[in-house]
Parts: sequence; structure tokens; C-alpha cells
Amino acid sequence: MKLPIRISTSPPTFGNVLPSEASYYCDLIETEDWRTFTAVRDIDGATMDILRRPSTIGYLVRGHDDREVGLLFCHEDAEDWVMYLAVDHLGRVSREPAANEALWRCANAAAELPFGYRLARAA
Repeated sequence: MKLPIRISTSPPTFGNVLPSEASYYCDLIETEDWRTFTAVRDIDGATMDILRRPSTIGYLVRGHDDREVGLLFCHEDAEDWVMYLAVDHLGRVSREPAANEALWRCANAAAELPFGYRLARAA
């Protein structure tokens, strides 16, 4: 079993993280079956081309409250810089040069989801 990568970011603006907690963390669980998630179904063609590259790595993002808040993809841009593309549970895409920035947007989008929420999978 591969252990997840844990990263920390500032607490989501609308989240249920207490002010006394200095950070919010997510576990990144590497996944090769990201195509089964319905959140990626409506992504535009140019973005899907990025996700389909052999060098792109996909991660399921699980919040500290055991919620699946989205997917994160690590890829190279046109100038060979590392970039991160996050997809929240509603399929909205955020593309940032830092993983914690992309994940902060996902965590904000997931603020109202219940404890233990799981991303929808295609049937």
C-alpha cells in the first residue's frame, strides 16, 4: 500500500476549521482511475489533453475530516514548469503553480459537504 502525501494549507474561508487550528490538511492519494469520477466528466478538451499526458499524475484529495473534496493533477506546462490542476466535487477547475493554492479552492468549495463525503463515481 502506498501512503498518501499530506499537505497543509491555510484553513478554507468557509470551512468548519476552528480559528485555533493553524492549518488545514489534505491527504493526496495517487490514483490511476481518475476517469471514473463524475467531476471530470465535463472538463473541456484542452484540459483533458493535459490530464491524459503520460507524465501527469492524478491524486484523490481527502480532507482531514475524511471527505473526498476533489482531484489534483500534477503536470508540466508548455515551458516545462510544474503546475497543479485541481477539480472540485462540482467539476470546477483551478490551475495554480502551487498545490496548496489549488487545494485551498477545492476545500472552500467543499465546505458544506458532510463528514465522510465521497466523490461520485460513474456507473
